[in-house]
Amino acid sequence: MVKKFIMTCAAVALMVCAAGCSKKVQPTTRAYRSYETECIAKDPSGAVTLRVWGEGSDAKHARENAAKKAVEEVVFTNLTGNRANVMAVIPGPTVRARHREYFNKFFKDGGKYKKYVKAEKPEKEAELNGNQRVVVPVITTVDREGLISLFKKDKVLE
Repeated sequence: MVKKFIMTCAAVALMVCAAGCSKKVQPTTRAYRSYETECIAKDPSGAVTLRVWGEGSDAKHARENAAKKAVEEVVFTNLTGNRANVMAVIPGPTVRARHREYFNKFFKDGGKYKKYVKAEKPEKEAELNGNQRVVVPVITTVDREGLISLFKKDKVLE
């Protein structure tokens, strides 16, 4: 009887140990999605088409934030994609720092940046990210050449 009890306990302990040591699979949720901007195309006229993820309190604000983010990405970030690569309009962080007031005004809500971006309807339904904020992927077209002309005229870019 004691031998049977010890064998049963050993079998249960082995099962518990094996279950505890198994590889844990992390659930795939939208909270772990990568929301990186992707360069889709670069037109010979200087227009850049991007897939941008906008985030906001609702779908409307998320779409507006996607448009602003698209312009910021074209201005300050080297972008890559499967079909196109685009160099940043403003090279390096020093220009942004020197003209901080200019860019704060340019990118404020309703600022000049809106003249240089066109946002299509979101590609798909809005979803919630890990912070319970609405996130939507938006295809945007940014007038890169227009931005370069404006920054040269305003003496932000030499």
